[in-house]
Amino acid sequence: MSHAEQTDNFAPLSPGFDAHGLIGYRDGVLTIDGISAAAIAEAYGTPAYVFSQRAAERAYDKLTTALDAAMSDGPAHRVCYAVKANTNRALLTALATQGAGADVVSIGEAKLSIAAGFKPADIVFSGVGKHPDEITEALRLGIGQLNAESVSELDVIGSCAEAVGVTAKVALRVNPDVDAQTHAKISTGKMGDKFGIPMDQIVDAYRYLCGHDHLTAAGLAVHIGSQITAPEPFEQAFAKIAELVGKLRDRDLPIDHLDLGGGLGIRYRNETPIDPAAWANAIAAIAKPLNCSVTVEPGRYIVGPSGVLLATVLYVKHAGDRRIIILDASMTELIRPSLYDAWHEIIPVIEPGDSAEYEAVDIVGPVCESGDTFAQQREMPHLRPGDQVAFLTAGAYSNVMASNYNARVKPPEIIIHDGKHHEVRPREDFAALLAGQTLPDWLK
Repeated sequence: MSHAEQTDNFAPLSPGFDAHGLIGYRDGVLTIDGISAAAIAEAYGTPAYVFSQRAAERAYDKLTTALDAAMSDGPAHRVCYAVKANTNRALLTALATQGAGADVVSIGEAKLSIAAGFKPADIVFSGVGKHPDEITEALRLGIGQLNAESVSELDVIGSCAEAVGVTAKVALRVNPDVDAQTHAKISTGKMGDKFGIPMDQIVDAYRYLCGHDHLTAAGLAVHIGSQITAPEPFEQAFAKIAELVGKLRDRDLPIDHLDLGGGLGIRYRNETPIDPAAWANAIAAIAKPLNCSVTVEPGRYIVGPSGVLLATVLYVKHAGDRRIIILDASMTELIRPSLYDAWHEIIPVIEPGDSAEYEAVDIVGPVCESGDTFAQQREMPHLRPGDQVAFLTAGAYSNVMASNYNARVKPPEIIIHDGKHHEVRPREDFAALLAGQTLPDWLK
């Protein structure tokens, strides 16, 4: 029995917010896999990112278990974690140890993945704008698969492969013109989006790929967006991929692998995420009849629920009839609310009692932007300066999108595992803001 499950007075948060049973209140204090959030805040200060290793591992296990069941007696399949969701080195190493591959969108992410323990052959290099230097370095590193997003990119990959003296394994990313039913800024599979090759260009592009002296066809790839909570977009995209496979085979063009991307949504507010088994069955429904091996590339689903952002109330003020809570965290630590109008549950570290009074408040950060607002007229228990709060479901697209705007230093990243904690990345200091900057001679 784990540290977090040793006592009976641990009450996990509601499903979707509980990080697979690891986040909840114990003795009136928010606890993350056996560690008090108040203790973490005291040890490392706020704002601070806190990630549960076991929560990420449990999410990965749920996906692999579902795929194993759906694809039993079928072709090979693998899960490649989408590194862009969270690049914390400890999480990367934990997932590599679990057997995951990695999906990257830059040579920087590829190098981070290799440093964390992923084998180059288990890395898929996606991305709509790969620089030729990145492609060349990826080939020298032995990256297992490159996903080409345009016909012109095929030429560049071929030239780079010839220069390096290797044959590049390349899949074509298809734009299936499917509405992912998600936020416009994270929809990637509709006609006119910058991602992928239109379906009417795929056959000619694949024929060119198969005939290239320095390229080997690795099949077709598709990824229609992120935070998808309805099954229909996946089913529509997969059906179009199956249609293309038929067209390629009708022309005697070999294809035996499909990269079906990621996009599985999670609960931020009141969403009902897709059951992993249903998602896996949709994959098996096309992959098994076609006898195609499969790669999938979830990110948010694996790490999103695993993380929280801890913050402290600095001030409380009134503006007309509005009560405004000013935190020490800002859009520089969690930009999703400002960028996507995204909702994050915000809860007090100290559990409110049954008689706690609630009030509608605005919750904002200290950055000099009106957009630095986390919530408006959110019902919250009465908060005072010094109180600590936690942003839930903050394990994806939080630390990786942090910035130094307003010359703010980036927070520490803390990993927790079964009652133990470790500072993977310390809080930046002022020297970090000056690092790498030099003055020209005429200003010295």
